[in-house]
Formats: sequence, C-alpha cells, structure tokens
Amino acid sequence: MARHEADREDLIADAVALIHRAEFLVAGCPEPIVVGCRATGAWSFYFGDEPVFQFEPDGSLRRAFVDGKLYRSQGTTMAELTRVRTDAATTLERRDLTNEEAAAFCERIQKDLVVLQNQLWEEKFQVLRSVGFDVPPRSAVADALHSILDGGIRFAPAISTRKT
Repeated sequence: MARHEADREDLIADAVALIHRAEFLVAGCPEPIVVGCRATGAWSFYFGDEPVFQFEPDGSLRRAFVDGKLYRSQGTTMAELTRVRTDAATTLERRDLTNEEAAAFCERIQKDLVVLQNQLWEEKFQVLRSVGFDVPPRSAVADALHSILDGGIRFAPAISTRKT
C-alpha cells in the first residue's frame, strides 16, 4: 500500500517482496487488479487503490484496506484502524469489529474474490504485465483463490503489535 493515501504505486515494478505478481484487466472491474505472492506463499490482492486483501500462506486473512481504513487480524475478528491526524502526529485508533460486522466484512471479501475467480475461470480477463511466474499467472492465481475461498474467509492469528 502506498505510504500516503494519494500515492499510486506501480506494484508490478515496485512490490519486489511479491516475487510473483501480475496485473489483470478483468471484465466488469473499473481498475486493473494486481495479485502477488511472497516467497512464503502469502498472497495479496489489490483491486486498484482499494480494496486490498492480504493473506497468510495458509489462506487466512491477515490485513485489509477497505473504504480508507486499515484492518488487521485479531484472530477471532478484525481490528479497524482509523488514521487520526493532528498538526503534531498521526495516530491509529483501534476498534474491534463486532461479530456481525466481522461476518459482513468476510462476506464482502468473499464476494470480491469470487468475482475475480469467476472472471478468471470464464477467461474474461487480460494479463497486462507479470513478473516471476513459472506457470501462467491465471493458473497460479486461480489455485490461490481456490485455497483461500475453500471453507470461507477466516482470520489469521492476531498480529503482534509489540516490537522485540
């Protein structure tokens, strides 16, 4: 994600931590979708500037950026992190989602990913650019989506906020 909300990164050129990455133009989607995978097997999905969904290698949701807000896994729910800017500093205010909000959040992610999955299956896409794939990007991304969506969206273990 960009350092400042107004920044637009070229993820194919700049997101080198994603050793496999591809940019898709998908039917029905207003902006290109960038999908990438880290060396660990953790996948990230960038639907334009947002939403952004980041998963652990086991397919569990680690982080998201939706409607201008950051979210991080708390294990059983997601924490919504809102940027609060003052002249002196920028801080993040945390609010854990309720069970109902967490369920709706998962449904939204599931819906977005299923749309991408269906368009890939129906070959209603174009690969604009790709880096690092040994197989066609469509195949790798379709396999990742199947793994993530199989059994529904689930939360990764809580992300530690303590620096050691």
